[in-house]
Amino acid sequence: MPWNETCVMELRIAFVQTYLQGAVTMSDLCLDYRISRKTGYKWLTRYRAFGLEGLNDRDSRPHDHPDRLAEAVVKRCVALKLEKPNWGPKKLVALGRMRRPDLEWPAPSTLGGYLKRLGLVKRRRVQIRSVPPYEQAFKEGAYANEVWCADFKGQFLTGDKRYCYPLTVTDAHSRFVLCCTGLKNVGCDATRPEFEKLFKQYGPPEAIRTDNGPPFSSVRLGFSPLSLWWRKLGIVHERIEPGHPEQNGQHERMHRTLKAETTRPPRSNMKTQQKRFDEWRDEFNRERPHESLGQTTPSSHYTASPRKLPKQLNRLRYPDHYEVRRIKAKGDILWRGKMIYASQMLAGEEIGLQQIETGKWTIWLGDQAVAMLDERLKKVLPMYPV
Repeated sequence: MPWNETCVMELRIAFVQTYLQGAVTMSDLCLDYRISRKTGYKWLTRYRAFGLEGLNDRDSRPHDHPDRLAEAVVKRCVALKLEKPNWGPKKLVALGRMRRPDLEWPAPSTLGGYLKRLGLVKRRRVQIRSVPPYEQAFKEGAYANEVWCADFKGQFLTGDKRYCYPLTVTDAHSRFVLCCTGLKNVGCDATRPEFEKLFKQYGPPEAIRTDNGPPFSSVRLGFSPLSLWWRKLGIVHERIEPGHPEQNGQHERMHRTLKAETTRPPRSNMKTQQKRFDEWRDEFNRERPHESLGQTTPSSHYTASPRKLPKQLNRLRYPDHYEVRRIKAKGDILWRGKMIYASQMLAGEEIGLQQIETGKWTIWLGDQAVAMLDERLKKVLPMYPV
């Protein structure tokens, strides 16, 4: 039986001292202490070689391990991590294998453990959210240009103390970053020219998915001048549920990478900041492997749309039984001799009103119902919260 672990060091010392006194044989002493003769001679040998220090437990870990990475492999991986400090082990291994397929590369899990022990991994705070189901049907993004995702990454100050508002647009299928442009504001006048460039370069998509903020949406009717322009181009405007950015999750995840690699620290001015955006976009599209794409790059999955930008915009047309009103410059419509506010953002546009019951009308913008008109309250009410 083994020794009682409560005072093992004292027992070892007493065992050795008793044997050295010469009054008891090794066999009898080992029997008294309930250990084998092999164990007894081991502690006696260690004591004679190292004194009391020899009676301490030694490290039982093996001097070598079959899964231990070679020093050269570790150096290669650390060099990649220092080059791409915000990349995880899966992307680093995939990049290493693309660059040097002739060299040995570890499994991502093995590399992750090494990077943690070397202090090269930042702990990320995990946020647990309870997300209610959202039943509005979105396009799946099953092929390139079926759905584009658009948003503004939060504004920040460049070195010259001027605000930069990065407009980002990605293809939902391939993760290809179509646009990462720093603008001076989020107004439609600044944003629309960027989309015109994208439509001419890549062709218009079937749908664009955004949140409910400006310049993509307005509070009252949902549409904005920008999204109404999309509608007239035949592009569906998909809006995520208010307060649920995870419904545009892959775009939000891209924003986290964008922020970490281009804005910390910000560049000296808008020109140098845009240069950094362009460099990052090229790396993200053509060099950075993506787990959702089988560790391949977005550029290997993206092709431009065969659709062409129409030369003329589609008119908003309404059935003959609808009441048609044009929104005035201040955002009002004339209804039964009274001015009722609708949306100043859509000044000059025509809306159609369909009566659904006495005193209540559905407001249509083209083929989409966007709000309700209540004659009793003399108000335009949202059809859904925004």
